[in-house]
Amino acid sequence: MMRKVLFADDEPMMLEGLRLMIDWERFGFQICGEALDGEDALLLMEERKPELVITDVRMPVIDGLELIREASERRLGAEFIILSGYADFQYARQAMEYGICNYLTKPLDEAELENAVAGVAAKIRQREEERNRQLLMEERVRSEALVRLLLGEGSPVPAAGREESLALLPELGRFRCVLVDGGSGPGGGPPLRDRLAALAQEHPWPEAELMPFAVGPGRCGFLLVSGSPRHPLPSGLVEAAAGMIAERFLPGARLYASREHEGLPSAALAYQEAVAVRNLDSASATETATEPVLYYDNRLPADAPLPAEAMNRLQQAVLEGDREEVILQNRRLFHLLRANGVSAAWTAACLATFKLKLLRAIERQTGDSSEWEARWFPAVPLPTEQATAEELLETADWFAKRDDKREHALTLAVGDYIREHYREKLQLRQVAEQFHINPAYLGQRFKKRFGLAFNEYLHSVRIEEAKKLLRRTDYAVSDIAGRVGYTVTDHFTEKFKALNGMSPSAYRKGGSGGREG
Repeated sequence: MMRKVLFADDEPMMLEGLRLMIDWERFGFQICGEALDGEDALLLMEERKPELVITDVRMPVIDGLELIREASERRLGAEFIILSGYADFQYARQAMEYGICNYLTKPLDEAELENAVAGVAAKIRQREEERNRQLLMEERVRSEALVRLLLGEGSPVPAAGREESLALLPELGRFRCVLVDGGSGPGGGPPLRDRLAALAQEHPWPEAELMPFAVGPGRCGFLLVSGSPRHPLPSGLVEAAAGMIAERFLPGARLYASREHEGLPSAALAYQEAVAVRNLDSASATETATEPVLYYDNRLPADAPLPAEAMNRLQQAVLEGDREEVILQNRRLFHLLRANGVSAAWTAACLATFKLKLLRAIERQTGDSSEWEARWFPAVPLPTEQATAEELLETADWFAKRDDKREHALTLAVGDYIREHYREKLQLRQVAEQFHINPAYLGQRFKKRFGLAFNEYLHSVRIEEAKKLLRRTDYAVSDIAGRVGYTVTDHFTEKFKALNGMSPSAYRKGGSGGREG
């Protein structure tokens, strides 16, 4: 993309020289205007938004320095190169206060002008790249926050950076959640979510904003948000979106739309409704195959509760690898759904969303959940309690094995740490901080692995080292106590007798079977 450059000089010959002196396109610029005074230059800047302005210092009406000051106050965002006669050198230096780092003296030298323009072009590119990186980061944070809202994962983002992330999500007025499915479009190319994002940028609607999302395999779509807060969405917008999607990149696409909702807290329910409509369509005959859009309003008229608490308990049981609790919570979830008269399609929607949460947990541990995606999706339209329990028990076993491996590695590492630092004043809390884990959790896992509490294990290591010193050296008992981490000799003697049935002195005299070496 070509950037724009504007010239400002009260000498027509100078303007002509600037046009012809260098190949502007080679540096990525096209000339967008010329001005004979600063006032006209300012008007052209506001109208044509150049990225670079080359201006003389001395001009009628508004001089170059005043032009720079006005442009800065109006936040026009252009870079400047100043042209100055030899007598104006000191005057031009005042422009440095406005961050202008390029000035050239007349008569112009072609090489100096090229170097200055190349430097400005590089600065503009760097600024644009930084801005693009910032926008990409904001988009990722916004996308993650939106996904967490749709999946009902409590607060929209983790505690770190929560306020900043929420600020990137607009306050939702009236909106529908829409899932985009299938079609006969060609494979390959950008992901569906990226195509939806491009569509939203290329064809903005004044009546609504399209916010794309991707929450898992076959789970791409968008929120269609009213452009006027608390005003209903204009009719026909979802159908218009379906037509554009089918025409641009996904022929035969079908869209599944929730009811209209309002506010961020309603996002999870809206997503659940869209999934339910899709599941119902998958389980039904092809009577609606010609409809490009299916609405929750028409397919599932009764309100259905979102069993968030029951699903959270079931998820916790799976993540902890607790088979008995998985069976119990799965039974309770299905009982709750049946008691509320929930349809099979809504049940399938709840479980599909639940499995997406598990996929995200698996990805956090392994970085790859493709094997589980292949097992679970496309989701079964009419899941049973028994089949669901079997799937979740298998998943719970996987998490339990992962936890056992992590626990084994962790406790071995802590044991090694104690053996290396036993001379120091070690405490469970201090070691837990060293390994970035909860002290109570470490204490439980450590005792399970070694059969000893943390302090008991520490004493056993210290006493074993003391026994070596008693056998191999003539150090005094008090000296040995200090060398293995005890500041009070009586405390050392007490622990030694408790573990060996004799005092350190008795051990040295004969209990050890004689001194080594």
